[in-house]
Amino acid sequence: MNNPTPHTCLIGLGSPHGDDQFGWAVVDRLATMELSHVTLTKSEHPVDILGVLDANERVIVVDAAEGLPPDEPIRKLQIANEIDIRFFHETPHRGTHDMGLESVFRLARSLKKPTDHVTLWVGNGEQFEPFSLMSATTQSNSVRCAELIASEVSDA
Repeated sequence: MNNPTPHTCLIGLGSPHGDDQFGWAVVDRLATMELSHVTLTKSEHPVDILGVLDANERVIVVDAAEGLPPDEPIRKLQIANEIDIRFFHETPHRGTHDMGLESVFRLARSLKKPTDHVTLWVGNGEQFEPFSLMSATTQSNSVRCAELIASEVSDA
């Protein structure tokens, strides 16, 4: 029996403010790869996540974060994992979006939307000046993050 590949929606969050472009850069890189069962979306608004939670078997969110350990500039977090959620709550957020990720996931739970199928990939950002370029380090990390995600979704 042929089982269809589960559909995945990947949302790259970002803004035109320096390293906050991390999520967008990951989407751009993934768009060059052949990932037929993955829908790629860029957004400035984390609240857009709410619209894809019910419609997809797997949701991947990619965003910039501050203060990740130097030896771990990219971090994968499972929203259903208590240790990962604790780390997420303790990680500083820049707040360049209209509503932060933490608030969006809290709202999703209050609306009884599923979140246990959400994976969050965060990349360390260091500079978030308005309308500035992404740093070379963060750009390099976005390429690595895209490769890790592509490998993971290809194995699914």
